Amino acid sequence: MKLKEVLTAVLDIVLILLLIGSAFTDLRYRKIPNLLTIPALLSGLVLQGIAAGGPGVLESFLGIGTGFFLFLLPFISGAMGGGDLKLAAAIGALKGWVFLLQAMVVSVAAGGILILAYAIYKGRLRETLMKTLGYLAIPIGKALYLGTGKDFFRKTYEPFLEIGSGEKPLYVPYGLPMAIGTLLLLSGILKPLFGTLL
Repeated sequence: MKLKEVLTAVLDIVLILLLIGSAFTDLRYRKIPNLLTIPALLSGLVLQGIAAGGPGVLESFLGIGTGFFLFLLPFISGAMGGGDLKLAAAIGALKGWVFLLQAMVVSVAAGGILILAYAIYKGRLRETLMKTLGYLAIPIGKALYLGTGKDFFRKTYEPFLEIGSGEKPLYVPYGLPMAIGTLLLLSGILKPLFGTLL
């Protein structure tokens, strides 16, 4: 076995351990600790550097930057925690920016399925779907109302403002769908479904 193949296997093992640990701690403690993400991120930089030299380090840095870029706005808005952002950066450091983008696409799908399943379990499917629709309707409706001053546009988004306001919002720790999505991508089982996209 060549050194590059060994290092690729080590990168995959570090990634798998990171994902399992992150999913567990996020489910159990609602937190992804730096003790998991920072060593994985540094391991990605070092191993990519050993495997491919300067281009490997560059790929790792691009992966880190992509992770921060993807999660910075959700982090600033409070929709995601710093642990989620660092987890994405660590995945990018280990596998590069293209892998990270693909993993996030699959993770968003996994997260959607998980939240729908949880909403059905809690008997809050309609509210969850309407709230999701509201994430689009509210900013678009407000922008159109402010731009035109027409009451019609205000009336299109106002009903969404009160949906589920008295209920505690449903929450699925994002470390779980990130782990599921990334592991599915890593396994290669999605290749026949997505062809050259993944």
